[in-house]
Amino acid sequence: MSEPKREHHAYSRALESVWEPGFRANIYANRGESSMVLGDLEAAIRDYRKSIALADRPDLVALSQYG
Repeated sequence: MSEPKREHHAYSRALESVWEPGFRANIYANRGESSMVLGDLEAAIRDYRKSIALADRPDLVALSQYG
């Protein structure tokens, strides 16, 4: 997506219906990235931390640690 606000909204909506931790971790990482693009660094940090806590793959943990 090339529209950060729409992206952020889509990721937030996805979190309402996805419960598997690995998928949620990926969604949080993506939403964190869209928050960074929107200039909301505090929200990005929160989402990256949630992603790290839920991630079951080392590559996703690394991506979330370095945003």
